[in-house]
Amino acid sequence: MTDPDTELEVFFTAARRAAPQPSDALFARIMADAEAAQRVPETRRPPNALGRLQAWVSDLWRPASGLAAAGVAGLAIGLYFPGAVDPAGMLAADSSFLPADLYSEADYEAALWSE
Repeated sequence: MTDPDTELEVFFTAARRAAPQPSDALFARIMADAEAAQRVPETRRPPNALGRLQAWVSDLWRPASGLAAAGVAGLAIGLYFPGAVDPAGMLAADSSFLPADLYSEADYEAALWSE
């Protein structure tokens, strides 16, 4: 039995010798199609002062909203649970600061419903 790889190799060698080359007309048509499919970049005028201000303000809303939320949360924690935040206790090396130990559940519910 003959090896099928050697039988096919004759055909592969012949195909490599006579490799077809695309014509120049085909290349020209391909390039014309590619140029037609490309988007033409828009020419934009530089923004005026009002446009720059509007872009600057619209870029600040995310950081500003995060800062506002953090400020409101800090204010709420400071007003409703003033003993929960003890900076001196947080910085002491010999104490463990656990805010859950400061209030019992009954104190917490009483503080919520007293107002």
